[in-house]
Parts: sequence; structure tokens; C-alpha cells
Amino acid sequence: LGGHSLKATIVAAKIFKELHVEIPIKKLFQTPNIKSLADDIQTVQKSKYDPIKPLNKQQFYATSPAQNRLLAIAKLDESSVNYNISGAFVIKGSLDKSRFEQAFHSLVQRHESLRTSFQYIDFEAKQIINEKINYK
Repeated sequence: LGGHSLKATIVAAKIFKELHVEIPIKKLFQTPNIKSLADDIQTVQKSKYDPIKPLNKQQFYATSPAQNRLLAIAKLDESSVNYNISGAFVIKGSLDKSRFEQAFHSLVQRHESLRTSFQYIDFEAKQIINEKINYK
């Protein structure tokens, strides 16, 4: 079917969740067919699958080391746009602006990462998940 690392990651996660067997992504690319993969799965020791559980709702959340590193780099040059991913799309035909805005708002409301901001509290970076975003 063709594939790339994102598809392989999804397959590996599903195998782990359903069969409790961890298969390295590299192994998926090296295994030529499903029979060989099944044979490999039979020989691997099973391990327990523990899904990531959501945290209880809090006023703010700790940042990860990677987030702290990016925030520190951003503070060095606040005018930098190095970590912005820009892009443009050309829309052909008519655009229903109201429906487009509604879809955009729904997307932002559904995904907390799109409503997350960072603030320093007692000299420490924290993540704040905003319930509502003011677009104006």
C-alpha cells in the first residue's frame, strides 16, 4: 500500500494496543509482508498497554523540557519567526465566509493545543488552556 513513518507509527500503536506487542517502526519497514510480521509478533514478549489518561482540569500545567527550550530560544529574539510555519492556500470559486469561520472556530474549540498559551508564573513557564478564544 505504500507508507511512511506516520502510517507505520499508527500501525505499531494499533498492534501494541490490540496484541500487547511492541514492534519497532524500523521493523515494520524491514518486514516484507504480513506473514513475516505475524511470525515476528509471535516471538516478541507481550507487555501491558496503558493508555495515556487525561489530567484533571487545572488552572495551568507544567511545561515539558522541549517546550521550555523553545520558549527560552524565543525569548532570546522575540521578533523571530523561526518556529512559525507559514503557508497560503488559493481558494477557487466562492467561499462561504460564515461557514469557513464556523469550521475554524469548531476546530480550535475541539483541540486544546490550538487554545494553549504560555505564561510565566513565579519565573516558571506554564501552559494555560484557554476555554474561549477571542478572535477579534
